[in-house]
Amino acid sequence: MLGAAEILCHEDSIPDETALEIVDIFHSNYPPSHTEEERSNDFLKRSNVEGIQTILSEGRRYFVARESSGSNLLLPVRGFIEARSVEVDGGVLEQLAWIMVREAYRSTGVATLLHDAFIEDAKQKAAGRVLPTLAQLGVNKDNKDAYSIYKKWGYKYHQESANGESVLLKKDL
Repeated sequence: MLGAAEILCHEDSIPDETALEIVDIFHSNYPPSHTEEERSNDFLKRSNVEGIQTILSEGRRYFVARESSGSNLLLPVRGFIEARSVEVDGGVLEQLAWIMVREAYRSTGVATLLHDAFIEDAKQKAAGRVLPTLAQLGVNKDNKDAYSIYKKWGYKYHQESANGESVLLKKDL
């Protein structure tokens, strides 16, 4: 049985050990539907600790799920979300860029815990805004499992990508 997971949000910096685990999860879970050029660019940005720290310095944030140990012992990262906030027409678009979970932790609720933390953080950032705040993510049309989960989380179809291989989903916050 898996122990409870804790979700940590990293906005400014991230421990090196955690960044290395994000790199490992990213590389081992990268979607095969992406082009070789996209893969090359994405891997280049997320190939080492410095790359992850650079992504944070560009205003992105990481939500990281790891097993609660009740001590200072660092247990393996189960999964992560990479996200960013974008100002759009006076409102905010909370973009979920990546959500990845280690294979051993899939179907255990880790993705939902990560997503809930992302949405709660987005709602806090939106507090006091007059114009709407939306959460947004993209999904490959062939990834039926992910598409189903996103619909369950309340995302709705917004538009198809230019190449027709993925769709953009949005959710009001």
